[in-house]
Amino acid sequence: MLLFSTLLPIHPSMTPDDFIQLVLEWNRTSSYECNVIQGIEWHREHTVRYGNDTLWLAFEEYQSREILAVRYEKVASDGVVWDTDYVMNFEERKMAVRLERSYLEEALSVDSAFSTPHFITLLIQKGYLEPDGNLPVLRTPMVVEEDRLELLADVINGHSRYRLPVVYISRTYYNALPVDVQRVSGRLKGVAHVLVQGDGSLNPKLAAACEEKNERYGRLGFIIRAVRWNINVSCTACTRAVRMI
Repeated sequence: MLLFSTLLPIHPSMTPDDFIQLVLEWNRTSSYECNVIQGIEWHREHTVRYGNDTLWLAFEEYQSREILAVRYEKVASDGVVWDTDYVMNFEERKMAVRLERSYLEEALSVDSAFSTPHFITLLIQKGYLEPDGNLPVLRTPMVVEEDRLELLADVINGHSRYRLPVVYISRTYYNALPVDVQRVSGRLKGVAHVLVQGDGSLNPKLAAACEEKNERYGRLGFIIRAVRWNINVSCTACTRAVRMI
């Protein structure tokens, strides 16, 4: 079952060695000790495998196509098999990221929850992700203050196009944020841009700049290429929206 998939443009500064070292850092710094493959000693090989039958990490280089592929697999004690793939095309400067889950015959019923790979956070922190047009790819929300009214207006009015979807979160009638925007941004890292209204007092200027098309009073807007819709925001609605993207 495919749980997560994205294609990321990568800055030319990333080399194959940088890529491998970042993957090793991702594994070494995992929040869950049971996911860490111990005793890895990398000697600059580009085709190599570490681990055992139930927890392993493999690198495979295809020199003729300038591709370096990585697979991490964990077979959990409950029979759930987690596969994470990172495939970097150095000629096109693009990286595919995929997270899949499957089951052995003896697998138990399991929780369906998952999170996007922490590896994307490392790519952001190291500056390896190329911006999406005039928007950087972040794991934090971009606050729309008066100096960013035109940027939001161009998105909502359809004048700007981005590779990634854009999520816009407006403030409520009481000038509060309807959801935890940091959590939403963290979950959508590498998958969508999150723009957040800075203050409720901006409503008249936002409405004028966006030709009255912008969401207001706690509504959540989605812009995926030229398609746009909005919903009333609640914790449940926000969760569904995140899954939908």
